[in-house]
Amino acid sequence: ALDGYEFTSWDDGDSSNPRLVMVVSDTSFVAIFNAVEDTTLIPVPDTVWRTVMLTCDSTMGVTDGGGVYPDSSMVTLSATALDGYEFTSWDDGDSSNPRLVMVVSDTSFVAIFNAVEDTTPIPVPDTVWRTVTISTDSPGACETYGTGRYPDSSIVEIGYMVIDTITVGGRWQFLGWDDSVTETPRNILVTSDTTIVALFVWIQDSVGIELVDETPFTIYPNPASTRVVVVTKETGTVTLTDVSGRTVLAQASTQSNGRAIVIDISSLPHGVYFVRLDGSGIVKKLIVR
Repeated sequence: ALDGYEFTSWDDGDSSNPRLVMVVSDTSFVAIFNAVEDTTLIPVPDTVWRTVMLTCDSTMGVTDGGGVYPDSSMVTLSATALDGYEFTSWDDGDSSNPRLVMVVSDTSFVAIFNAVEDTTPIPVPDTVWRTVTISTDSPGACETYGTGRYPDSSIVEIGYMVIDTITVGGRWQFLGWDDSVTETPRNILVTSDTTIVALFVWIQDSVGIELVDETPFTIYPNPASTRVVVVTKETGTVTLTDVSGRTVLAQASTQSNGRAIVIDISSLPHGVYFVRLDGSGIVKKLIVR
């Protein structure tokens, strides 16, 4: 037999080879050959390994599927966004997620994430309302305005409207507000429930706003309970002393030209006190009750 084949038998079934025959007539024989099965082991090549590297911004998300695989492997890649972010695409433009790739070489992929716009409605706090009360200590002098309920931090104008500042026997004179502000009208910032009182004094015709030369100052009202008004042309310090001579109040007077100033006496015990304007040499008695 030639290479790759083997003798099987003769066509008469005899498989002797070589074979001895007696020739007594014309005779033919056919040798039968068959291919020989190749049992030689086919060499298996060494495995080729490929590296798949996945990266991303770790503050935005995580990836899965990176590693080392045999050449031509099918590998699944995935990217998961963290709260507040969303997966956009891989750095090669493919947006499949998860994504199946065939690994035929060392490969790297970058997962791209973007911040998600927060569309959650911002809760609107309930309106906080504040009560403003504007009044006067002398209802016959004016009508005040500005009283009402307003949202917190509102700017509110307050003031008064004159009813009749000139009446028989005297007139009302506005002294200011009980928070020591004299401007009117005025704007206030409302951050809490607020009460403000407009202060007036009744100026009698016999006293007036113009003082005679020999009277350096005048006290009104007298007796008094919460505040006393000193009307004077002079400047200086108004001093209150009790019957023992002890000074209980002292307030500088910077007003001139017959203007009235207000002294708070609400903290004084009931009794008799003496009022002095420095430099005038005059002392007047005040009754607090």
